[in-house]
Amino acid sequence: LVRRVILLDAPHLDISASEIRRRVAQGLPVRHLVPGPVADYIREQGLYATMD
Repeated sequence: LVRRVILLDAPHLDISASEIRRRVAQGLPVRHLVPGPVADYIREQGLYATMD
């Protein structure tokens, strides 16, 4: 079994999952906080639409 590790340069983003959930529940955009496909999936699946 060959194991490989690939290191990628990526920006560090100080993003809180709670903040993303709060913004979605309030109807605010999150596209600037998460990748486009993730924002689309959240919207299409109705995730975080309400915060209980």
